[in-house]
Amino acid sequence: MTFADTTPDAFHALVSQGLITDAQHDAALAHPEAPALPPIPGPAHALAWMRLKNLIAEEELDAAVERLEAASPAVAAFTEAEDIAYDADDLLDLGKTGITHEAVVALFNEGLIDTETRDLALRAAPLTGAPAALGPTLGWLVTDGLLDTAPFEALRARVAAEPAFATAADHRRILDEAQAIVAADEQETADMLKEFARSQRASWRNFGMIVVAVVIVIGWYLFGR
Repeated sequence: MTFADTTPDAFHALVSQGLITDAQHDAALAHPEAPALPPIPGPAHALAWMRLKNLIAEEELDAAVERLEAASPAVAAFTEAEDIAYDADDLLDLGKTGITHEAVVALFNEGLIDTETRDLALRAAPLTGAPAALGPTLGWLVTDGLLDTAPFEALRARVAAEPAFATAADHRRILDEAQAIVAADEQETADMLKEFARSQRASWRNFGMIVVAVVIVIGWYLFGR
């Protein structure tokens, strides 16, 4: 039996959306790496994999989205197709950092995430990409909300208490890389909040100055003439 016979054709939705052609669909199924693909969560994952394997160029995809947008009457599914294309871009970028299905499964096999977190991550992570990067993948799980802060902190404490074997050193390195990513994300969020608070204070100051000016003008108009 062929790959197409044994695996749900996740690429067919891309044809239905008008994002790829029949020929590109067939090329995806015929790709030598296709039979080894894990279950594909959705069309954005399939499209990201096609981009990664150069089965569709960015320019071809952009042109397909533009055709859908320009269709008259407008294609009802344009917004969904555009979302798929954008999500595929995000998945492609993630995959380039080593955040992939392989990395998620490796974290699970190392005992660093549980079954529930693994399953959530497999639905969100790219199928393939750069060599698996376990630290960045674990950090991504936290910053993307797939792994809560409390269990992550508990994991850090557990790994810190592991006996000093080779696996423990690997686990600490993974956790250190993940923590650096989490800390950077927290700092970025804090900086954004500070900037927002400053802009709000400036807005209120400007509003107050406007109110004072209006009161002065009204007072002059009523009593100063």
